[in-house]
Amino acid sequence: MDNNWDGLESKDYHPGIEFLDEKGEKKMGLFSTGVHFGQEKQWANFSFLGLDLTDEKENRAILLTGGGFSYKTDKGLLFLFPHPNGLDLTLAGDGNTFGALIGHDRASMYVASPRGELDIVADQSGTNIRRTSK
Repeated sequence: MDNNWDGLESKDYHPGIEFLDEKGEKKMGLFSTGVHFGQEKQWANFSFLGLDLTDEKENRAILLTGGGFSYKTDKGLLFLFPHPNGLDLTLAGDGNTFGALIGHDRASMYVASPRGELDIVADQSGTNIRRTSK
């Protein structure tokens, strides 16, 4: 037991136990801040920071924290996070992006590609649509 976990040395000491298989591959870890499970190229981590599920073989990752949610593949990603006035949803892939901001007094949506962007905003004053080329 020391302050060096997975080759990352910390100035703070965190007690923990690592479980290895007969080949010396890490299969599970219990730490003062969470628990870690591994099976081939799949990993699951649960800690005070949140839940992290990773599948390196399928190139997928899910992260759930108190501050938001994300899902990533090799084709794109999805984010859902709090915004100062509500929620922010963003989808992105291959240079294209879609997003929506939702609040108590305003909603906006945007679609963007490397060649242009479309923005729609709706609030108490009405709806505004703006299209721009890049």
